[in-house]
Amino acid sequence: MTHVVELLKQALTSAPVLILPDPQRDYVIEADASDKAVGGVLMQGHGNELQPITYLSKKLHGAELNYPTHDKEALAIIIAFKTWRCYHEGRKTTVYTDHCSLKYLKTQPNLSRQQVRWIDSLEMHFHYDIVYKPGHKNKALPGRFTTPSMSNF
Repeated sequence: MTHVVELLKQALTSAPVLILPDPQRDYVIEADASDKAVGGVLMQGHGNELQPITYLSKKLHGAELNYPTHDKEALAIIIAFKTWRCYHEGRKTTVYTDHCSLKYLKTQPNLSRQQVRWIDSLEMHFHYDIVYKPGHKNKALPGRFTTPSMSNF
């Protein structure tokens, strides 16, 4: 039991500390999706590192569960922008995704109606760039929306 307590103490004291947003700095979003959930982290650069401001996660329901991977990854970005709208309006935001094709989302010639609606809602309100970042380099979202297991202790 002492070992578990020590592991918990270490995890709580070594995790990135949330910071208050600086309205003068640009924002960064890292968004990701799994089969059953989407999530993201809102960050800003401080020094040489990105520091988290807040996290989000949302369980997928109904038709969302049947979306192809590309759309689930796009939905993660849409939900992040809608959730943190007050931060992004009027600011440049860089979005990191581990789904390579999303970096072409704004310029794809063949889009579904849903994708067109999503892009229109983003383009009307936000100035953003989508950048591919391989999943193994994504340190801001380490849990990858998996169910925690006591076997980790």
